[in-house]
Amino acid sequence: MWTLDNLITEARTALEARSHPQGRYVNGRVVSVLRSPEYANAEHVAVGFSAIPPGASTEAHRHVAEEVVTVLSGSGFVRIDGEQFDLAAGSIIFTPSDSLHRTTATGTEPLVCLWVYSPAGSENRWLSDAPVLDEGP
Repeated sequence: MWTLDNLITEARTALEARSHPQGRYVNGRVVSVLRSPEYANAEHVAVGFSAIPPGASTEAHRHVAEEVVTVLSGSGFVRIDGEQFDLAAGSIIFTPSDSLHRTTATGTEPLVCLWVYSPAGSENRWLSDAPVLDEGP
């Protein structure tokens, strides 16, 4: 079980430390995988969190999994296949499979998000040391 406050604190602490035992610091942000078939603590979904500092963005990327993201704290926006959606604490966003998307943190505090991938598998890129590359604008 998680609480929102605990996840926010854990994500911000990981961002400050630039590491997390179940994740990695990649291109200025922290991504952590909490549940995954790779860990044998889930069968069909992956669950994790990300913390993006103000002014930073994810790389434009796509994956097979559908993704549901809940914003826990901070603000920003996400572009999904060219359409922009504003994000704030409490926002929930659905990203369809194979959609090109990029998330940007704005404001003065990190953008902390809880994410769920289904089916699992796309989270494996966070479980390796392979470079994470930008796929586009």
